[in-house]
Order: sequence, then C-alpha cells, then structure tokens
Amino acid sequence: MRRSFTLIELILATALSVFVIFTFYTLYDKLEFSKKNSIKKDNQTKIFNKFYKLIYSDILKSKILKYKEQKLVLKSSNTIHDFYYENITYVLNKKSKKLLRVESKTAFLLEKEQNDNFYDDVIIDTILEDVDSFIINTDKDKMGVIVYVKIKEKERLFAIRRVIK
Repeated sequence: MRRSFTLIELILATALSVFVIFTFYTLYDKLEFSKKNSIKKDNQTKIFNKFYKLIYSDILKSKILKYKEQKLVLKSSNTIHDFYYENITYVLNKKSKKLLRVESKTAFLLEKEQNDNFYDDVIIDTILEDVDSFIINTDKDKMGVIVYVKIKEKERLFAIRRVIK
C-alpha cells in the first residue's frame, strides 16, 4: 500500500495547476482590456452625442448662418451659459486640435483678426478634442447644413435640415 504521492505525480499536479492558473489569468486580462475599451468608446460616443445635440440646437435656433473653411458663425438663441450672448462660433484650433465653441457679445469676424473689445465679452468652451478636421457646407438644395468631423481617424458626417436665410 502506498501512503504518499510519487515525485512524478507531484510534478504533473503542479504543472496542471500552473496551466489552469495561467489560462484563467489570460482570460481575466482579456476581459479587463475589453472592459476598458468598451468604457472608452462609450465615453467618446457620449461626448460626440453631446456635441451633436449642441450644434444641432445652435443651427436650428439660428437666425444668421455663415461659414468659411473650418469656422461656423451663427446668431442663435441657444446659449449654454447664464449670459445671453447670441453670437456663436465654432472654430477648429489646428495647433491644439480642439474644436472650440465661442459665445460672444459681438459677432466673430471670418475675414479679419478680432479687435481687442471682442475678448471682453466672450466665453470659450472646448467641445471636442483630438479633432483632425471640421468642415461645414450646405447641401445641394441649400436647405440644410452638412457637418463633417474627423476625430482620431474616425469620420463623422451628419446633415441638419433647416431653411438657411
């Protein structure tokens, strides 16, 4: 009668235990990685949806709409601050790759530099980060605005239908 394990049995049991532990660790690591990626994508989607709702409201409630290159200038009753500044501008800062929303008392100038008084009554918000491209255009029948945004190699294109005055 045997009362103990042989050396080979102990080595096999240890090897099998190591294999099982390694397999479970690998699965756990993959689950954690998937969870982090899922949370990151969910946060990016939430941020973009907030941007979409904001620009959608700004454009639909706007009276005057002008655009040039990577700037959108409009007069809108949609404000996100306590101050009532109806001049709203979306502009892409190419150096920092940030899309900025500027609420101001006086209109943003598309062609020239801003005068010093412009910066007295202005609120600047960073709407999106890591923006490679921001393009505004109108559709064929001039009934809507087409917004193109490229963030970290991901392109987003959407159209907002409204009558442009």
